[in-house]
Amino acid sequence: MIATTRPPWAIPLVAAIFVAALAPGNLAVADSVNRIRAITFTEDSGTTQVRIAGSEVATFTVYKLERPSRVVLDLARAELTDELRGHEAGLSLAANTWAVGAVGAQPLSDGGKGVRVIVSLARPGRYDVKIDGKDLLVLVSARDAAPVQVSAAEAARVKASAEEARRDSVAARAEAEHLRAEKERLTASSAVAQQQSRQALDAAERARQAAETARQRAEHEATLATTSAAGAQREAARLRKIAAEQAERATRAEQAAVASQRDLRREDAEKAAAVAARQRAERAQAEAERASAAATASHAQAAQATEAAERAQADAERTRAAAQAAKQQNERELAQSRRELAEAKAQVAKDRAAVEAERQRVSQRQAALAEETSRAKLDAEAARQEAAKVRGEAEAGGRPASARRRRRPRSRRRRPRSRRRRPRSAPPWPFARTRTG
Repeated sequence: MIATTRPPWAIPLVAAIFVAALAPGNLAVADSVNRIRAITFTEDSGTTQVRIAGSEVATFTVYKLERPSRVVLDLARAELTDELRGHEAGLSLAANTWAVGAVGAQPLSDGGKGVRVIVSLARPGRYDVKIDGKDLLVLVSARDAAPVQVSAAEAARVKASAEEARRDSVAARAEAEHLRAEKERLTASSAVAQQQSRQALDAAERARQAAETARQRAEHEATLATTSAAGAQREAARLRKIAAEQAERATRAEQAAVASQRDLRREDAEKAAAVAARQRAERAQAEAERASAAATASHAQAAQATEAAERAQADAERTRAAAQAAKQQNERELAQSRRELAEAKAQVAKDRAAVEAERQRVSQRQAALAEETSRAKLDAEAARQEAAKVRGEAEAGGRPASARRRRRPRSRRRRPRSRRRRPRSAPPWPFARTRTG
């Protein structure tokens, strides 16, 4: 009686491989050795492709193990080339992709030719095995989508953008400082202009007051001169009246002297008095004329003082208008400076927010990269430990590692997918060992 041990899920795949191996075109290479020349891997859109390049069409058995999750391929009648393995017994590659953590290969120690390739999964996912000519392709896709990877160029671009934003922020800060200094200068100049305006207004007010005082003084002097002129005119009229009276008396005296030439002394006295009265009248008339001239001069001075007061008031009005225009111009410049400063502050706040957002995105990407690197390191370490364990089993004495009975540790919690068990002997049919009974 001949009995074989094989897993139920391997029957279709192994049967297809066996039929392909027994095809007429493959009978010539059935006894040849498949030399594994290279094991490479590539990643595209979260899917990792492991290519096993051989010299012949591969005959293989594939199954999946857990804890850690890995895909195992047993290649029959295969061996690793010396160029591939070097001085080591096997090969270990750290893939560190999103789906695959490491890839290992080592010869089977079951007395025949065979190579076991172990693809350690970085995270839960699915796999597919395809034959591409003489190469064997293992496609591994993670269940979760791969995060967006930040390339070195993208990181450099982000860093350059952050640096440019920082420079813009520094420039904006310098511009704000410049605007602040300009504002302070304009404020100082405005204060100086306001002080000058106040001084001009004070000077204009003083000039107006001086003009008003001069006008009042001139009006007072003109009033006094008018009053003096009126008094002088009255005095002159009085003196003229007196002179007329004296002249009339003198005439009467002369008439009396002519009429009565008897009193020569009295006539001479009256003549002398008449002469004196005439002289006094002439003097009074001269004084009246001088008083009239003084009154005319006082009127002229009053007119000049009034004209000077009007000119001073006009100058004060012009100075006040110029000061008001300068004040309005300073206020417009100050308002423009305030608007420019507010715009500069708003631009600086906007640039600062953009730089902060870019810094947060870079920090998140760096954190994601650090997490992925740590996870890849852990997966690589697990793969190395698994490879070391398999190598130790291969190097141990006794029965071959593939023929020893291995049982998976039972989990305390049953899961629907854990009902299938590994074959108790490897490799499975048609390369399994047989026993008679």
